[in-house]
Amino acid sequence: MPDRADLRKLQQLKDEQGELSSQDERKYKALKQATEREILQAADVVCCTCVGAGDPRISGFRFRKVMFCIQDMPAGSKIQLLVKSGKMQEHHAACTQGCAS
Repeated sequence: MPDRADLRKLQQLKDEQGELSSQDERKYKALKQATEREILQAADVVCCTCVGAGDPRISGFRFRKVMFCIQDMPAGSKIQLLVKSGKMQEHHAACTQGCAS
């Protein structure tokens, strides 16, 4: 479990000084990645764009169900990329009503 107090301190230092020492930057990045991973693992639902589904932060995750808003449906090639990368086991096009225009 990442030390959130250390992450907060490093974030505050980065905000105040604009940058961190190389040692602090490495620690900051490691703590941030661990925290992001912990949050994603605990999530019941992960929302992202189709492009965002290729983000390294969710690599290695497997999803039983995926829902696309057909109003923002990407070109078929982007969906195929998600399927081939193993991010999807099945694909559901949904949200035919209730999406913002």
